[in-house]
Amino acid sequence: QGYWFKLFSKRCISFWGKADISMAISVEAPCPGAPHICICGAGVAGLTLAGILSKRLDSRARITVFERAPADYDQGYGLDLDCHGQEALARAGVYHRYWDISRERSDCFKVMPLKGSEPLAIFFRPRLLQNMWPSWWGARPESNRGKLREVLLEAMAERANVEIHFESPAHELREVCHDGRTAVEILDKSDCVLGQYDLVIDAMGLHSTLRHHIVNDKEGKHYTGSVALHGVINDPEAVFPQELLDRFSGFGSYVVMGKGYGMTMQRFGGGVGDNRTSLFYTVPNRPDGEASLFEEIGIEKPSSRKSGIISDAESLGKVKSWIKRDMADHFDPLYHQLVDCLDRITIRGEYSHGDSTLREGVNLNLVCIGDSLRNCGLGGGGILAMQDAIEMAKLLEADGAFDASGQPDMEPLRAAQHVMLQRKAEHMEQKDSFMAKVIKTRDGKDPSLHLKDVFPNRLARVPLRIFLSVVTGLFKRWYRWDQFRGQVGSTSSSPVYPNVKMLL
Repeated sequence: QGYWFKLFSKRCISFWGKADISMAISVEAPCPGAPHICICGAGVAGLTLAGILSKRLDSRARITVFERAPADYDQGYGLDLDCHGQEALARAGVYHRYWDISRERSDCFKVMPLKGSEPLAIFFRPRLLQNMWPSWWGARPESNRGKLREVLLEAMAERANVEIHFESPAHELREVCHDGRTAVEILDKSDCVLGQYDLVIDAMGLHSTLRHHIVNDKEGKHYTGSVALHGVINDPEAVFPQELLDRFSGFGSYVVMGKGYGMTMQRFGGGVGDNRTSLFYTVPNRPDGEASLFEEIGIEKPSSRKSGIISDAESLGKVKSWIKRDMADHFDPLYHQLVDCLDRITIRGEYSHGDSTLREGVNLNLVCIGDSLRNCGLGGGGILAMQDAIEMAKLLEADGAFDASGQPDMEPLRAAQHVMLQRKAEHMEQKDSFMAKVIKTRDGKDPSLHLKDVFPNRLARVPLRIFLSVVTGLFKRWYRWDQFRGQVGSTSSSPVYPNVKMLL
């Protein structure tokens, strides 16, 4: 009740006369003593950091979060929390809810060709290796982003040192001085003051309006040339054809892979009985963007993210028909039936940041984390954002992080930004590897993926083919053995990452 009352109150503050209330919470200079920290953005990075700081700093700091979206904003699908993501939950004091938001036995991954029933590879976490080396093989199931957000919000609703304002976009900032002390003033789109803070942390991600103060990025936010179709099947167990269910059952992720064609299914329901599954279908080499795709499909382009969730029968039927035409006969007919099972879908162009470097000579008490530094997109961005949140929180928890008047020591924070940005650059290099380019390119030829497409040298392919055959064969047999023993996939009783166990 306390959580919903607090949430309702803050939403009303944003709705009723935002300018007046904003002035009420922000006009005077920050009080001496406990530093006032502002986090812009309530996505994975922002809420994780707010959760950790509100737990670990307690009365030593005041934390305010501004989020442009409403409280019921659609958070997307799932993510598999690695050792850093799970450590973040432990530091935020919510790890005991981890298996409430995760699907047991979902850390198994199957890779399939466009046609055929024999998998190219199976990846899972053998129980033997989990017990021997938990730091490498700890439980890593699929978790639900929306439920992760709810867990963090519920925990923070009980803490007196944090407040969260939805529908309150931080648009710009400016530096102000009071009696020799430096503060940062946050402004909304109307230049109304939202608050004055000792430290501002930008966690607004791809659409950040503050990162230009910190980052050099000549290209900026730009369209990458691909359009992503993200769909949801509410309950595969109820609607899948039996053959498809037999292939998918027991796996958290299921990838169908070819050259320029492919799709990914991923469980994202959290907790027992939540079977929700996402379907990702990417259309590469689409230079004219999603607007022309909507026109080609025959439906009007949505005007907002919320209206972009296509679920009415007529529009959804048109999208399904288009996907199946695009798939043509490159895919097993079974996957055409999979498309028919979709309950909703969104169509969005894929956008990203350009190559980014940190500006020199920045004096603002501002730092960026997560995708605000550089957008990493699907496939690892959320995990890196949570790692950023941990590292930033550790620095702010340390002795000497703030002086007696609440002023932050910016030098270690800026040094951490360099590490975070370098980590993202390395991640993007891996995503743009030769193999990734092969998978994303449609050349008009046979779309089936062959070893020669990745390794043109025939002599090199011979030993590699033998090696891959041995390794994949071993894991397939190991998987069947663990499956026979009922030990495939992690559960709440599986070994925990040592860094998480230490905190617990």
